[in-house]
Amino acid sequence: MPSTPARTGRAREGRILVTGAAGFLGRHLVRALRGQDLDVLAVDNLCVPPMEAPPDDLLCASVLDLTAEDLRGVSCIYHLSAWKSVPDSFSHPYRCVENVRAGEHVLRLARTAGVARVVVASSCEVYGTTQTPTREDAPLAPRSAYAMSKAAVDCLAAVVRRSGQDVTVARLFNTYGPGERPDAVIPAFCQGALVKGEIVVEGSGRQRRDFSYVTDIVAKLAELSLLDTCPGIVNLGSGTSHTILELTSWMTRRRPETTITFGPERPMEIEEFRADTALADELFTVSDPVGLEAGLEETFSWWERYADRV
Repeated sequence: MPSTPARTGRAREGRILVTGAAGFLGRHLVRALRGQDLDVLAVDNLCVPPMEAPPDDLLCASVLDLTAEDLRGVSCIYHLSAWKSVPDSFSHPYRCVENVRAGEHVLRLARTAGVARVVVASSCEVYGTTQTPTREDAPLAPRSAYAMSKAAVDCLAAVVRRSGQDVTVARLFNTYGPGERPDAVIPAFCQGALVKGEIVVEGSGRQRRDFSYVTDIVAKLAELSLLDTCPGIVNLGSGTSHTILELTSWMTRRRPETTITFGPERPMEIEEFRADTALADELFTVSDPVGLEAGLEETFSWWERYADRV
């Protein structure tokens, strides 16, 4: 059994800044941190309309407009802000440069302001077609402009870490849950089943993804501000994978009148993403993860309440 990493709360002695705080993951993280009575500065420019009300006391600003003065008293930054659509990145690749510029600005500003710890949200997309389960030391093989932008920020974070800044790259696999926009597969299926009575599967549906319920991922992210020593990179996933057809099967059981249609495969489709979670299992104390069926039920129930509003 690995020893439990030391937890000192060093990065919680001051304010915690969360970029992308009005987004799906950001809202959940801000809610969790404030639920622990922490002082959180939530930042988002609201360029993407949020699915739910943004956090209270939101600083409406672009990441690129943040200054050292904004970081006064901040001891930890969670940089979640990103333009994240993989399909759109094929037709608008240059927009992904925004991700690199924002990541560079946050890392440089954190060093200038003396921020103790930075957590940069990355993506399993940087691994491309690497063998699964995928370890953190797997070679990067991005297959979209979005993935390339995230890989660029990952590499920059590694350089900054070697210079002495405490930076962790958290590579997220498929995080899902209530309040996620329907440009991701699970909310798209929920919305399709409830609004149109139809689910559209891209490709064969046999592609596999590593799904994690949002509260499980948020709990691990929150723990990163407690660890005495954080890794340079850590995978945040479940360690298991499911086919898209398994999702459609659940949806049609939940909503029997739903029809399934098949559309073209996405460009540069990847057969499977599945995280090697050995490092995360050693680092984090999170237990009793939310299973896929329970998480789907929570997510679908949210859409039943809100589908007519979005």
